[in-house]
Amino acid sequence: MTRITPALTAIALTLALSGLAQADESAAPIRLNQLGVEAAGPKRAVLSDPSIAPLPWTLRNGKGAIVASGKTRVFGADASSGEHVHQIDFSGFKGSGDGYRLSVGAAQSRPFAIGGRLYGALKADALGFFYQNRASIPIEARFVQRPDLARPAGHAPDKVTCFNKADERGQVWAGCDYSLDVSRGWYDAGDHGKYVVNGGISVWTLLNAHERAAVLGKTSTLAAFADGRGRIPENANGVSDLL
Repeated sequence: MTRITPALTAIALTLALSGLAQADESAAPIRLNQLGVEAAGPKRAVLSDPSIAPLPWTLRNGKGAIVASGKTRVFGADASSGEHVHQIDFSGFKGSGDGYRLSVGAAQSRPFAIGGRLYGALKADALGFFYQNRASIPIEARFVQRPDLARPAGHAPDKVTCFNKADERGQVWAGCDYSLDVSRGWYDAGDHGKYVVNGGISVWTLLNAHERAAVLGKTSTLAAFADGRGRIPENANGVSDLL
């Protein structure tokens, strides 16, 4: 059972956003959500600049036309980044589209989108993340967002026995006379560790999400994870992709 857990969809968002920045890892002087902002929600950005006075900003659309303008609000020293920053609030702009850029003098943001349901694909991205973290099976190019994410099966098989050496405190462990096949499951992270507790919590979360959606009549949730909606090998087996 290797599927998406809604409680961890923030992981998929982090991966999606970091992928967008691969082409240019240098920090832009004007920073905001690089995927975009919701048209009906708050729209704010941060400018790194030593000025102690508000600065004029402009918002340009994908064609380069100015569609909004204003002045920054001086926030001051930011302890986390070690920078002197300003806040840019362009929530008053209600347009939508792609390729928007904020500018303050010569400083520019990366291009970003303004629209509705920008995170609508997050459920599918999270499902894809859990597929990509499966152990002991090949990750196929037809199920991933980019060809370079495909890979051969790792740790296949994955057989272990009890530790029989000295640990970091000098304690010598006796080991045991058997081994276990612990193949499959999920890798916990990029270090390829696997943990029973984390796997168990994920399985419970998946089952609970499906059961709650059914009991509460959340038909949209059930439809979002219906069989065939996910890019996973089991997407045509007659069972919800959540399970």
